[in-house]
Amino acid sequence: FYNSYYTGVKDDESEWLVAPFKTRVAHVEFSGLKTLGDSVEFDEKLTWVHGGVPYLDELRHYRIRALGSGEYFLDFSFQLQASYGKVTIQRDASHYAIPYIRMNDTFNVEQGGGKIVNSEGGINQE
Repeated sequence: FYNSYYTGVKDDESEWLVAPFKTRVAHVEFSGLKTLGDSVEFDEKLTWVHGGVPYLDELRHYRIRALGSGEYFLDFSFQLQASYGKVTIQRDASHYAIPYIRMNDTFNVEQGGGKIVNSEGGINQE
């Protein structure tokens, strides 16, 4: 499945951007926006679709906090629900794990000079 909400691809039936893949994660809506000082929280609802058939609903909760000096803390959680019937999730070694977030190149460690620190203190790990 591809989370391809911002692909830049349009079809003949809609003025909105669409995913170019038959298998994708489609954005449904944002909700629950809360701002407080240097922090923001919001929810995103998505539907995992294959060939036009929905398989999973996903709810993501994001929390972003400005730390100063151009640094930000990103915390998110996600919940998958098999709303449309039984689902089996498989993974092989050549594909990304869930969750996967694609970062803008300005945050990239190699090209953008970014720094990524995981919850166990690992820095810039693959």
